[in-house]
Amino acid sequence: MRKHHWWKVTYRHNQTFRTIGLTSPESARRIALQTVRGERGPNVSDVVITEFVTVETFTRIAVWDLPAPGDPTPLPLCPEGAYEIRRFFRIDGRGPEALRTGDDVRDYIDWLAEVREGKRALYLPYDVTEPVHVLDVRLTRYAHRISLDQLSA
Repeated sequence: MRKHHWWKVTYRHNQTFRTIGLTSPESARRIALQTVRGERGPNVSDVVITEFVTVETFTRIAVWDLPAPGDPTPLPLCPEGAYEIRRFFRIDGRGPEALRTGDDVRDYIDWLAEVREGKRALYLPYDVTEPVHVLDVRLTRYAHRISLDQLSA
């Protein structure tokens, strides 16, 4: 499991809402403080800090556990507090970052077999003779408002 965090500081400047995306809590705190103090310009109001978290989980599965040929990839229910969940497949350590369906995985494995058998001549930056491991990957996204005090000092 991996977690990825990022923050947004949103505020109203005159009659326009502005949003700044940030990758560290320190940056979010600095921008929020500047905004609250009026350093980002006059007539600033409605400052909101939102923390976003993406939880990425990986489960190794067998090829026969993939959705049946022609079937879409079913999405699990969104857990409480999450606003989005995505599901896709990946071949462990090689290949495309995301394979959307069981058919995509099977096609990629067939393509690797052709490379392995010499039917396709090309260089790949990994050993095609190694067995492949299919990962069922799920991205669950959460967002919640936080206060300035909840950011790192």
